[in-house]
Amino acid sequence: MLRLRRIISKIFWPMVAIMPLWLTFGRGLLGSAGWLQLAYIFLVAPVLFAVLLAIALLIQTSPRYKLEGLVTAPEAVLLSLSYVSIFLHGFFLVDFGDTDESVNSVATQLLGAGFRDMSTTLSQVFLFGSAALLLTALVVAMVARFSVLRTKKGASLAITACVIIGGLAAFGAYSHSHSGAAKDRQIEYDFHLMEQDIHGLASDNQDRLPTGTAQEIAAQGEYAKEFKIAERASNYTYTPMQAQRAFQLCANFLTDTTGDYAGRQVRPDDEGYHHAGYQCITYELY
Repeated sequence: MLRLRRIISKIFWPMVAIMPLWLTFGRGLLGSAGWLQLAYIFLVAPVLFAVLLAIALLIQTSPRYKLEGLVTAPEAVLLSLSYVSIFLHGFFLVDFGDTDESVNSVATQLLGAGFRDMSTTLSQVFLFGSAALLLTALVVAMVARFSVLRTKKGASLAITACVIIGGLAAFGAYSHSHSGAAKDRQIEYDFHLMEQDIHGLASDNQDRLPTGTAQEIAAQGEYAKEFKIAERASNYTYTPMQAQRAFQLCANFLTDTTGDYAGRQVRPDDEGYHHAGYQCITYELY
């Protein structure tokens, strides 16, 4: 434990900058850069930097650190686990762009696209884990800074706070995972309906379609499937270009097969972007 305390005492200041840089630019250098990178640069990284800076300042000014020059054992354990959890969150975080090929993480770069769903799940687990560990470390550092930890009552309060924060984080992770699984099943069902529509219409109208149109529709149906997979892997978030393309493909399917929507153009409105797949299934085209 003494060795761990010495190591963390040497690195907790550099980590204030290293951890946010890993989540923003480190992943990109390893091939996982997309639209999420912007969100992490302007939202996640500043918050993470502020929390790590607050913890570092509390440790630096605590009476025990001034006396020994070392972080406490609880601080060492919590910070070391936080660093590992943040690194793994970034390692498994699935980013996305304007093409299916850009939906990846550092992990999928190494293990293949088949690992995408598992990578998404693990990144969420480590996200909640990192939040719980950092909040707990912040509480412990505050308690140590104001010397309350020296008393049994103060120690009990710190432990209670840690348990409550950990419990809330675990509940949040479970709820998020459960809702994500339900959403996965809904997406699979929606795609099944869309696939039946696309191929059914192509088959029914094959005789009067131009040569190759039915095959083209079938090929676009495969793209629709890939879009659904990309949608799920990117935490159900559309980029405007992805959604507009998928929505326009849906309009093309119906125009080519029935002619009912010939000449109608997709308007790039937010509602259309967000519900592209659903509107394709229900024919609610603008």
